[in-house]
This record gives sequence, structure tokens and C-alpha cells, in this order.
Amino acid sequence: MSSSMAMQPGNFIDGLKALVTPSLVTKASAALGESEATVTKGLGGALSTIFGALASKADDPGFMSTIFDMIKDPAAETNVFGAFTAPDASSNSLSSRFMSALFGGRTESVGRTLSAFAGINPSSATSLMSIAGPLALGYLGRTVRNGRLDVSSLTNLLLTQKSSIMKLVPAGLSSVLGIRSEVANTAYRTADSAVQKAAPWRWLAPVLLLLLALWTLVWLFGGRNGGLVNKSLPGGIQLQYAREGVEGKLLGFIEDSSQGLSKEVWYDFDRLLFETNSAVLKPESQPQLSNIAAILKAYPGVRAKIGGYTDTSGDPSANLTLSQNRADSVMQELSRMGISSDRLSAEGYGGQHPVADNATDAGRAQNRRVAIRVTEK
Repeated sequence: MSSSMAMQPGNFIDGLKALVTPSLVTKASAALGESEATVTKGLGGALSTIFGALASKADDPGFMSTIFDMIKDPAAETNVFGAFTAPDASSNSLSSRFMSALFGGRTESVGRTLSAFAGINPSSATSLMSIAGPLALGYLGRTVRNGRLDVSSLTNLLLTQKSSIMKLVPAGLSSVLGIRSEVANTAYRTADSAVQKAAPWRWLAPVLLLLLALWTLVWLFGGRNGGLVNKSLPGGIQLQYAREGVEGKLLGFIEDSSQGLSKEVWYDFDRLLFETNSAVLKPESQPQLSNIAAILKAYPGVRAKIGGYTDTSGDPSANLTLSQNRADSVMQELSRMGISSDRLSAEGYGGQHPVADNATDAGRAQNRRVAIRVTEK
């Protein structure tokens, strides 16, 4: 039986979208005298380049150890998620070291290329890079802290999502770093093949490249908030989650006093990933689990049950065991994140309670899931 759980695009991608908030864009635009459209494009290019440089070096243990020390520095918390304020001296120094570690002596070249890419003044590009550095550090710090990641876990997370991250780096900026944009590579190969077959249309190649790059930017930054929600919970807990994700559905149920408890109301996790035929959670699952833990911490009166499910292919007994083990793994991870074990329970249901047709591949994939139900609020 194929039992790998489906997962949405990597959290670094979601996080990149959320960093470029309307508030940040408006304040930066006013401060720099640039249009909001060019600021959005510039910040998008800067952040994509920072994460691209980070991912491209993630297989270097010495580099990752240095970066991890910076991420854990308290000064990394400055300017998280959109406050356009000047960082203090310690933050400025930390950000400078972070950017130097990423780009070495190429920082000025990155700034000049960003200026041309976004259509902004060189001084504005430098300012946007100085904003993007603390934003990236703060986001990485939040990811590490909420997921309780060590340097190895962060490295694995970056390497797992490297391909997706590299697709977001604009071709001009990736060439400055000595890396090639995955989007540009794919577009180049496609366009070049077409050119060889139809030489009179050779002029289409650069146009196709430009259109693909613009499509990527619109997809990533067109909505600025990228379909994500930033929410303040009781106790000052800050939460960020996909608008249609399990977190929002769970919060809606908890906060709506008119909704009573029911054994039939379950909410499916949508960003969990397990090793195939295993109950071992992959690192990519950490962001959503940390969000659920944050919700439970904000509402200490809530108790919950974790349910594990499989499709109906294979041995029913093995499926039941696998579903129980996966539910247990999620419960144990939430406990490790600080949720008292007496507030949680777990049960595996095997192939029972399908939500889709087990006769199709798509249906079986939907049925392989882990869900959460509120048992007390």
C-alpha cells in the first residue's frame, strides 16, 4: 500500500509570501519614494535571493552551523513580519554578518542587480536588502523556535525544499550568486528547443523567459499576503497559517461558542508528511504541528483527539496498526512541543470512515490522512 501523506507546498514558500505584507510595502514605498509595485517586486526578489543563497549552501555543515548561531541570536527577532523601523545596533550588526555569510563580497553586485530587476534606484535596492535580511532572520528564528529544530533539522528542511526555493530566485540575481534559477533553466531548455526547431521565431525565446519570470513573481507576490493569515492569539501568541488550512478551521470551531462538541466534526491536517509505510514524521510537518501546538497553548481548556486513517488497499490489520502509529506520532510530537499528554488522545481507524472513493488513486490519497477533533473546550 502506498501510504505517503499528501502535503502542500513547503512552508518556506508560504513564509516568503507572508513576509511581504501590505503594511511593509506601504511604509517602504513612502520612505524610499518608490512605487508600491516596484517595492513589492524588489522585496520579493531580495527575499527569494536570500533564501536561494541559503538553500544553495545548505549542504555545507560549517556554513549551516554559522547561520544557525545567527538565527538563535535574540537580535534576530527585529523587524519580523513587516514593521518598517530602523533596527538597533545589535540587529544591524547581526544582519550584516548574515548577509556577508550568504553573499560574501557579492553584496554590492546583488544590490545593483536587484535595482535593475525591480526598476528602482540603487540606494533603494540597498535599503530593501537591509530590510529583507532581518525579515529573513526573524522568519528563520520563528521557524526554528516553534518547530524546536536543531541545525540538522533545519538543514534537512532546506535541502528538502531546495528545488522549490530555487525556482523563485530571479534569473539575473541567481547568476550573480553563481547559481542558476530553476525557472530560468526550465524556460531556457524549453525555449531553446523551440528555437532549434523554428529558427525564424528565435526572438520568442527571451520573451518566453520574461513571461515565465513575471508569472512566477505574480504567483508569489501578487497577493502580497499570499493567502496566509497572521493572527494574534490569547497570551500574545502570534500565529501564521494558510487561509484554508486546518489551523483556521480549528480556531473557528474553538472560538465559536455556538458550535457544540461532536464526534463527527474532524479537521484534516493538510501539511503533514510521513515516511512511506512508516509513522516517522518528515521535517516538513513541523510548521503545521507547531501551529496546532500554539493554538492548544493559547486555549488551555481545549482537549483534542488525533485520528489516523489509511485507504483500504493492503492488509486491514496492517493498515489499522499504521494508522494508530501515525496518530500516536502526531500526539507525541504535540506533547514534545509542550502540550500536556492528559489533554490529548489518539486512535487509528485504518480504512474506516473514508472521505473519498478508494477505487481511484486520488481518492485513496485523500483517505490517507491524520485529523484532529476537539473533545473539550
